[in-house]
Amino acid sequence: MAIAQLKNPKHLSYSDLQSQVRELARRMNILTEMVTISVESDAIPKFNFSDKIATLDVPNFDSIIKENDALRKQNEKLLDVIKNT
Repeated sequence: MAIAQLKNPKHLSYSDLQSQVRELARRMNILTEMVTISVESDAIPKFNFSDKIATLDVPNFDSIIKENDALRKQNEKLLDVIKNT
């Protein structure tokens, strides 16, 4: 569920301006309290902003990082073997 676009009239009364500032502050508070959600590494990152919460779906790359580290270690061992032969 998306949040409605904030109207931006050219001429605001003082009361309307106060109301606008309160709404902007409320929306900023939702953004600053954003929650990140770990999703599968092949998922597309997604930002959700509703009237009550903001979430960011972030791919989890832990398994890819571990695999990369293991491959790097294997590569270093192979390079050592090549140097010593």
